[in-house]
Amino acid sequence: MTGHEGDVNSICDVSKNEIASGSSDHTIRIWKLFEKKGFECVKVMQGHSAPIWKVIRINDNAVGSCSHDKTIKLWRNSEGECIKTFRETNYYIFSLLLFDDKKILAGDN
Repeated sequence: MTGHEGDVNSICDVSKNEIASGSSDHTIRIWKLFEKKGFECVKVMQGHSAPIWKVIRINDNAVGSCSHDKTIKLWRNSEGECIKTFRETNYYIFSLLLFDDKKILAGDN
């Protein structure tokens, strides 16, 4: 898999044959597994202004991300668009966890 211009900091399953990756290049990429070609980038999502530390699966068509830009973003995979940005902290956010009926827990330093 090639495509990111920075380190890949996080990877998560998105659906049966797709994964998402978050990178120091400030992007999230959706990768689809093709039987003969392996993983190929099918979507690039831009919107963070600093490295992305964590991506998590929300459902088959959405991922969440946290970044050094002190935001959490929710993304719609099919369109590659940010559907919600949370700016609730003055700290860098390094971790996300989805639990208990779709609640998101964030961790900072």
